[in-house]
Amino acid sequence: MSQSLTDIKHRISSVNNTEQITKAMRMVSAAKMNQVQRHYTQYEIYDTKLREILKKVASSEFFRYLTCSKESDPEAFQNIYYDLTEESIVNSFIESRQSDYQEKKHQKAAYLVITGDRGLVGSYNSSILKSALSLLRQAHKKGEDPMLFCVGSVGIDFFHRRNIKIDLEIMNLSDNPRFGEVKKIISKTVDLFQKGLYDHLLICYNHFVNSLTSTFRVEQILPISELEIFDEVGESQKVEPLVDLKTFPDPMTVLDTVLPQYAENLIYGAILDAKLAEHSASTMAMKSATDNADDLINRMSIEYNRARQGAITTEINEIVGGASALE
Repeated sequence: MSQSLTDIKHRISSVNNTEQITKAMRMVSAAKMNQVQRHYTQYEIYDTKLREILKKVASSEFFRYLTCSKESDPEAFQNIYYDLTEESIVNSFIESRQSDYQEKKHQKAAYLVITGDRGLVGSYNSSILKSALSLLRQAHKKGEDPMLFCVGSVGIDFFHRRNIKIDLEIMNLSDNPRFGEVKKIISKTVDLFQKGLYDHLLICYNHFVNSLTSTFRVEQILPISELEIFDEVGESQKVEPLVDLKTFPDPMTVLDTVLPQYAENLIYGAILDAKLAEHSASTMAMKSATDNADDLINRMSIEYNRARQGAITTEINEIVGGASALE
C-alpha cells in the first residue's frame, strides 16, 4: 500500500508540473493574441481608408464616362470607354472572367489555404484542412485542376503526404507576421492572376470571431467584389460622383497601380485574421489542458487520501488484533 501511495504522489507531482507549463503557455498565447489583435486593428483602419479612396477614384472616372456625351465629345467618350473595357487591367480585377473564357467548361480556381506552423492549437488546423481537402476533391470531381497555395507547415506537410501538388508555399511565419514576410507569396499569387493562370482566388482559413470562437471561412479575394461602385457601371441614373476628385496621373492609371496592391492587402488581412484565430485557439487549448490537469489532480488527491485512509485503518486493525491476541 505504501508503494501505491508513493506512485500516486509522484503522478500528482508530474501532473502538477504539466499544469504549470500549460498555464505559462496559455499566458504566452494570450499575449501573442493581444499583440496580433492590436496589429489587426491598425490594418482594419488602413483597409477601410484605402477602400474609401478606391471607391472615390473609381466613381470619379466611371461618372465621367457615364456623363460624357458620345455626340458632344466622341473622342473623349471613346478614350474613356476604351480605358474602362479594354486597355486597363482594372477590368481583370473587378469582373468575372466567365465571358472571356466561353470555351472553358469551368473557370479555373486557385485555393490559398492558411494553417499554422505548429500543434497544440486544438482542432484549429484539422478543421481547416478537412474542409479545404473537401473543396479540392469536389473541384477534381468536376474535372477541374485547381491551383493550390499554402501558408503554414502543418498544411504543407498535410498535402505533401497526400501527394497533392502545391504551387506556392511559405512556412515558419513569425507570431505577428509583417507584410514583408508574406510579400513573396502574396505578390506571386496576384501576378499569376494577372497573367490569367487562374480565374478566381479563394482563401480558406479560420476567421477570428472572438476569443472563444473562430469559424472556417472560404472567401473570394479575386476578382475584387467589395467595391460596390464597380457594380454601378451602366446604371447612370443611379450613379452620383462621390467627390469631384482630381488625380495625377489620370484615375485609371491610379487604379491600375492601386488595385493590385489592394488585392495584396486583402490577402495579407486574411493571413492576419488566421494568425489571430490561431493564437486564440492555442490560448483555449492551453486553458482546456490546464483545467483537465487540475481536475486530474483533484481526482488523484481524492484517490491518494482514500488509499492513505485505508492504510491507516489497516494498521489500526492490526494493532487492535495484536493487542487482542495478547490478552
